[in-house]
Amino acid sequence: NPNIPGQKGIQIAGTINQPIKAAHDGEVVFAGAGNSGYGQLIIVRHNANTYTAYGYLSSINVKEGTKVKKGQAIAGMGNSFDGRTVLYFEIRTKGQTVNPMNYI
Repeated sequence: NPNIPGQKGIQIAGTINQPIKAAHDGEVVFAGAGNSGYGQLIIVRHNANTYTAYGYLSSINVKEGTKVKKGQAIAGMGNSFDGRTVLYFEIRTKGQTVNPMNYI
C-alpha cells in the first residue's frame, strides 16, 4: 500500500484464518514474529534473487528450512495493527521491491 509509510508491498483483505498459500515453490527462510512491523511473518526464498513476504498472520504452518510448493497453505490470515483482517504481501527481486500486482 503506497499510502502507508515504509510499506513496499500490498495489503489483501480477507477473512480471519483464511489459508495463505505460497506464491511459488521455495524454501522458508524466516517464520515467526520479529521487529518487522507486520506481526507474525513468513519469508520464502524462491531462488537466489527472489523472495516473498507474508505478514499479519494469525498462524504459521511452516518452519524455517521447510520446502514449500506453489499453492501450499503456509499460514492463516490475521489482523493488521489497526484491526483490519488482511495479508501483507511483498515481493523482492535482487533486493528491490517489485509491484505484486504485476504477479497476481
